[in-house]
Amino acid sequence: MLDDPSYRDNLILSDGDSIFIPEYIPVVYVRGAVNAAMSVTYVKGRSLDYYIGAAGGYSREADRNRAYVTQPSGKVESVHKHFWFLPDSKPDPLAGAEVFVPAKDPADKKDWLAFRGPRRRSSPAWPRSS
Repeated sequence: MLDDPSYRDNLILSDGDSIFIPEYIPVVYVRGAVNAAMSVTYVKGRSLDYYIGAAGGYSREADRNRAYVTQPSGKVESVHKHFWFLPDSKPDPLAGAEVFVPAKDPADKKDWLAFRGPRRRSSPAWPRSS
């Protein structure tokens, strides 16, 4: 950066300015609809599924398709669903990131019996005796 003064991300500092370099935090925080919310030791190259698995996996209420990662920079990256023949793209958490798995909205619950239609009443296989 300093070698090229025209670099767009160069910052000009004045007297009294300060630079804050955050502490390195070698964990990934896993929260939300997982079986055991916890801090998991960061392992370079590990996927979102690794950290969720280390926290006991998804709970029954988990909305897996809406999981997201807040990276240490503040950037939020979410799971992107693709067509059935393409794999989903999932963000890779960095050290200090927070993984959050939201719970399913109970209002979105489908009534599968309603889709099935009315139940046909069947008659007994043998006649009743009175």
